[in-house]
Amino acid sequence: MTPVYYVTSNPEKITVANKYLNPLGVRVLQKNLHFDELQSDDIEHIAQHKAEQAFKQLQHPVFVNDVAWYIPALNGFPGPFMKQINTWFSEKDILNLMQDKPNRDVIYKEVFCFMDKKGIKTFTGQVNGQILTRPQGKGTPSWTLFSFSSTGKSIAHCWEEHLDPVDDYTIWSEIAEFFKK
Repeated sequence: MTPVYYVTSNPEKITVANKYLNPLGVRVLQKNLHFDELQSDDIEHIAQHKAEQAFKQLQHPVFVNDVAWYIPALNGFPGPFMKQINTWFSEKDILNLMQDKPNRDVIYKEVFCFMDKKGIKTFTGQVNGQILTRPQGKGTPSWTLFSFSSTGKSIAHCWEEHLDPVDDYTIWSEIAEFFKK
């Protein structure tokens, strides 16, 4: 089986990647790396920069991803800065920001980059969800307060129950098609 490193600290992401790629003869292995992360509102640029750094360090095919969480009721806040918001804000802080907002929509945009010696291939996906009125499960505020599932369960709650946290998310199917070729 061909190994590919996925640079992430989240073991749930490895499980999902292997679900789609193992049947194609690709084994995804988790790798934790620390490198400079661009501060930008362009998540594609951030992901490509991460892929270049990861490939340079490992000299092996790699996956990286970056995400942005856009809350229309908050003028698109926090965008690509959710990682920092998860550190700075509590669940209560986020719920307070949403207190008087009837629109509880959240847009999750994710960019994956695969890099090998041939170059970078970029995949982009987007899903719409809701911000819950109370936390469900354990984890970061974004995992416990945001739902992208028709079950109405948070990302954390879905993971705890071994459910896909996102309905009809096609990005991994697109990545699998790329590997089939």
